[in-house]
Amino acid sequence: AEPNVELAERAGLTVDQGVAVDQRCQSSRAGIFAAGDVASWWSPRWERRLRVEHYDNAHQQGLYVAGSMLGEQDEYDPIPYFWTEQYQAMVQQVGVIDNATRPVLRGDPASGRFSVFHLRGDRLSGCTTVNRFPDLAAARRVITAGAPIPPGLLEDQGSDLREWSQNLERG
Repeated sequence: AEPNVELAERAGLTVDQGVAVDQRCQSSRAGIFAAGDVASWWSPRWERRLRVEHYDNAHQQGLYVAGSMLGEQDEYDPIPYFWTEQYQAMVQQVGVIDNATRPVLRGDPASGRFSVFHLRGDRLSGCTTVNRFPDLAAARRVITAGAPIPPGLLEDQGSDLREWSQNLERG
């Protein structure tokens, strides 16, 4: 979808894949903030601008902008999350998958329960699951840690991704 940025352009705001905002979601004009589908922010984690069209981002970014307007200084760099329910399938995605270089399948798509992990080099960039939430939760922890992960571990349904990813959190 194309964001409607005409008003932002007429107001003199910088536009780059949406209304360009900084790490605090402030536009190129002091005191003007943007959130939700139209906001395009720089993500240090993925080293590029992101614009996410999903309820979860609009909700989280809206809350963040309120804090930013009140002077909070944390930087906005979430791990994007998306979900949809399609009949008996709960499809969920965490991270960014369009920059991945290698997909790794875990499970059998014919079973209606599987995951596809998206690697960029030896790092997990994203994960798409169908009816397999534990893999999604583990993927979020691995992405947050930024640690390398062996593809064989992801493919092997006998491996305990939950435990492995929790050990990353503990350091």
